[in-house]
Amino acid sequence: MLSVRSNKTLRGVGKKGVLKGKGLKLEGDNIIIQNVHITELNAQYVWGGDAIFLGGINNRALKNIWIDHVKISRVGRQMFVSGFDGVESITISNSDFDGRSD
Repeated sequence: MLSVRSNKTLRGVGKKGVLKGKGLKLEGDNIIIQNVHITELNAQYVWGGDAIFLGGINNRALKNIWIDHVKISRVGRQMFVSGFDGVESITISNSDFDGRSD
């Protein structure tokens, strides 16, 4: 998984914003993920991989997370996973979650 820390924007430009075989681990506040396609996370295995893990910070929920125009396809496990700390404020908008796998 690729770690994304506080006060970061991960924005894909055109059709080049594709993450193949890697998911994202959000570990901070004020994070924007926009125009990204997450795909091919071991879709052939039932427990193959998570697309976006919302990890929390030092036993505290994440705040101000925006997931916009994100496509998730061909993942082996879950599209979104929240750790024990959870998320206090998240917006998911204009996104496409394709649940098909191999």
